[in-house]
Amino acid sequence: MISKTFYQQLRSSERQSLVGPPESMREHVVAAAKAMRNGNWSACNNFIINEKMNAKVWDLFYQASKVREMLTRLIKEESLRTYLFTYSHVYDSISMPKLADMFQLKRPIVHSIISKMIINEELMASLDDPTGTVVMHRSEPSRLQSLAVQLTDKVNNFVDSNERIFEMKQGTLLFVIYHGATFSQEEIRVISAIVKIMVAKDRIGDGRGVTVIAIAIVIEKKAEIIKVNENYMSGYFYYCNAKYYYVFIHK
Repeated sequence: MISKTFYQQLRSSERQSLVGPPESMREHVVAAAKAMRNGNWSACNNFIINEKMNAKVWDLFYQASKVREMLTRLIKEESLRTYLFTYSHVYDSISMPKLADMFQLKRPIVHSIISKMIINEELMASLDDPTGTVVMHRSEPSRLQSLAVQLTDKVNNFVDSNERIFEMKQGTLLFVIYHGATFSQEEIRVISAIVKIMVAKDRIGDGRGVTVIAIAIVIEKKAEIIKVNENYMSGYFYYCNAKYYYVFIHK
């Protein structure tokens, strides 16, 4: 499972030309992910487990020291997996004792991780037990496969862009003016505020597609009609911006 929010944060960080030291917890996690991608488990561990993160997160857990030990172990294991994903194409073979030394893991654990990756077809390789090496099976992608990867990247970028646009529109209230009637900027602000109140009180669903056909300022219990059209379906009386308003809604 991939977190879309985390993926977008990582992509956003990669697009920045200058990235300063992490400050927030989110920035620490993104920096740790970038270090893990390069196989630098030590830097990744330092971004996740430090005084600031301990005070905000890890010290709040029961048996915090054991939690930190577990995190360090998992970081080492996942850094090994990520390193093999990233750099397997540059190796003909690689020594398992060398990997165990790089990631400070016991050799049986390294053997187990690589075996699972091979079984799950995550790593195209085989184990040579007598020499203790991982022999890579290189296969250059065909022209079609390369184009498919490029197309996938473009589609992913398109999806990310659409999701960002959708998130920007989440929570906005859309209304249209009935029969071409026009409202001033102040009246539109009032309508927006009142429609939000209606949505909060579950009067008009999510507020999308609402048609405002009239708005009136109520002064001393008498309604002065500002904009009006016939055939309204319902009206709502609200206090907004130090004035009383009556808004006619067609849904």
